[in-house]
Order: sequence, then structure tokens, then C-alpha cells
Amino acid sequence: MKDPFDDYRETFVPEADQAPDPSGSDLADQGSADSYYETGVKLHRLREYGAARAVFSQALALYQALADRLGEARSLDGLGLVEYSMGNYQQAIQFSLLSLERSRQTGDRHTERQSLANLGNAYRHLEDLDRAIDYKQQSLAMARDLKDWRGEAAALSNLGMAYKVKSEYERAIASYQEALDLVRRHQDRSMEGQILRNLGNTYHTIGDYAKTIECYLLLRHIMQELGDYKTELHILRNLASVSYSAGDHAAAIQFHQERLAIAQKLGDYRNAMQALESLGLIYDAISDYPQALQCYEQRLELAQNHQDVQLEKQAVRSLKSLCYAIGDYARASRYSLPEPAGSVS
Repeated sequence: MKDPFDDYRETFVPEADQAPDPSGSDLADQGSADSYYETGVKLHRLREYGAARAVFSQALALYQALADRLGEARSLDGLGLVEYSMGNYQQAIQFSLLSLERSRQTGDRHTERQSLANLGNAYRHLEDLDRAIDYKQQSLAMARDLKDWRGEAAALSNLGMAYKVKSEYERAIASYQEALDLVRRHQDRSMEGQILRNLGNTYHTIGDYAKTIECYLLLRHIMQELGDYKTELHILRNLASVSYSAGDHAAAIQFHQERLAIAQKLGDYRNAMQALESLGLIYDAISDYPQALQCYEQRLELAQNHQDVQLEKQAVRSLKSLCYAIGDYARASRYSLPEPAGSVS
């Protein structure tokens, strides 16, 4: 079975822009620059990165015309965040270095901390891990000095990611755990969920299935509190996968059944199909062939109802293969592949 953890990326914990508003003139251009900047922040949060880049660029031009170095630093920081979010890590580094220079010139320590954080994230993606860790540690120290607990928790979590990539798993787990303790003290459930996901991934990498399951059960509970059923579906898939890897087939089946129930409730066809396929594979692996056949038949019926020819073909092949394997050739003959579109009978 394909392990869904293989393509489950680490959750990037964003470090919120907490720079103070620039103190400037009452000129209309100052208001326009501030307006562009705030719009850029909103667009970035909405993941409208192209629009955010354009708006931050407009803000930067206005701040430069006003010789507002504080606004210039923040706009450069915004551009660095946008380029990072778009996967343009070299460009993100260029903007963040400029932002770092301007923020140090103006004594804007909040933007300086954010720029250091951005640099650490970009270098991590470029696999320059020593440099990434250096910038993250600087960001962490500054966040603590500023008593910025969100920035501190984010820096700790992102340090954990870098240590994990370096295969320094004990340091990664220690960083995640420190971040987790911090956000729990401040009762930030959303951030707690992001860190639990990263921590669970790390435990999974080192084969500590019990700790992985513990993290993901806690994460699932948070997603239920937040009403985030789509994320809960993904968590259930991972819980089933790690339970299967640990040899606990009963738990794997239970998690997939819960996933199937939620997918059916949400009308999530893809997740329902995947859950049925996984259940069929597990039942087949433990030689519970009647249950496996039942799951594959449900999958076939669902594919037919959605007129999904490709998945219908896969379901028919699974049914035929299992029937042949158990010697039920009469039953195998009952399943036939759908006719190609436009064929003449």
C-alpha cells in the first residue's frame, strides 16, 4: 500500500507580520502607500500571490518616493513572503535581505525578526540547512527578546523542520515539543494543530508509530473542534496508514471506515473511493475475502453512479483479480469492463 505520509509535506508555520504602522506625514501618498501595503497583506493571506506581489510593489514605490524607510522595509518583507509562497526562493532571499538591511537601519526589530524568519525558510527549501538554522536561531532569539510568543513558536517549529531534514530527529522533536508547550499555554488551537502535524510526521519518519498515532489523534480532535472535516479526512487516512504499518489491521480498518462515513456525509467522492479501495486492500491482506469483495463492489457502484469510466475499470480489475485469486471464476465472469465511449454494439 502507498504510504500517504510519503507525499504529506511538512506544515509551514507562518510568522505573522507584526511590524508597527509607520509614523509618517499626513500626505495623501502616505495614506495610499499604507493602503497598498495592508491590501498586500490581505491578498497574501488569501493566497492571491500574483495580486499581492503587484500591490506590495506599488506600496514599495510609494514608500521609496516618500523616503519612508520603515514602510520600505515592510513592503520588501511582504514581497519576500510572496516570492517564498510562490516557490521563488532566490527572489525571496533577495527581497528579505533588502528588508533586513532597511529594518536594521530604522531600528524596526519586528520587521527585522520577520526578515530573518523568511530567510531561514527560504534557505531551508534550498537545502542550505546550516544557514537556514542560523537565521532561524537569530529570529528565535529576537522573538524571545520582543516577547513575541507567536514568532517564538513559529521559529521553534520551523527549526524543527530544518533539523528533521538534517536527520537530527532528537533536536527536531525537542524544538517541536517546546513550540507545542508554548502554544498550549496561550491556547492557540490552530497553531497547536500545525505543530502536532509536523511532530507526528517526524515520529513517523523514525518509525515511532505509537507517538505518531498519539499526535494525529490529538490533531484530529482539534480539527473536529474547528469543524475542519477535509483536514480530518486526511488525518484519518494517515492514522489508517500508520496503524497498518504497525500491524494493527483492526485500527486501520476502523479509521478507513470513519473516513468513508465522513466522505459520504460530505459528498466527497474521491475520498470515498480511496477509502473503499484501502479497505478492500486491507481485507484482502488479512484474507477476509467477502469483506474485500463487498468494498470493491461498493467502489464499482460508486464509480458507475459518477460515470467515472477510469475508476470503474480499476474497480472491475480489482474484483476480477480477487475472484481469480480465490478461485471464484463464475463470480469473476459477472464483472465486465465498460464499453469505450462511442463504441457500436
